Amino acid sequence: MNKTALSCILAFALIITIACGIPVSHPDPFYSAWEEWGVARFPLIKPYEVYFSVGLDWWTIDLDFGIQYRRSAEMKFYLGIDDVQEIAVEKGVIMIYTPYEQNNSDLQKVLYWFVIIPGKTEDTNDDILRGFDKESDFLEFIKEYEIENVTWESPEDIKRRFVATGCLDWIPECD
Repeated sequence: MNKTALSCILAFALIITIACGIPVSHPDPFYSAWEEWGVARFPLIKPYEVYFSVGLDWWTIDLDFGIQYRRSAEMKFYLGIDDVQEIAVEKGVIMIYTPYEQNNSDLQKVLYWFVIIPGKTEDTNDDILRGFDKESDFLEFIKEYEIENVTWESPEDIKRRFVATGCLDWIPECD
């Protein structure tokens, strides 16, 4: 194969690689970027996002970034949710499962299922943030928001879909 043909093939491969890695642009940059500072991430409902903690080799959701939310007593010591294994977003409700046992105090329960509802409280427009140690309590709580069956997805699957399409079901203007 001559140099010209090889150069054309390599240039074409490079263009395809670059083009496939650029997600769809959204009016709100929060929903556009899929990688910041070399860290893979994807958006949930603003301002919540999931990012890959490289040193720990797991997916994390930060919970403490200066916004107002109604944190239940059992969530007192939770500043983030680590080792996220499953995520579902339905009807404006973010649901998370992790097997990670965060325990900072004898006063704190170990929680595995989490619910985040951005801007939901009627009186103050705070976010609702709840954690549960029993799946049955979690399932009972989400019934209040007319969610009967949770369709869980792994963060890896969600990230792959976001990178490929630039869209997720809960992102505004991603119909």
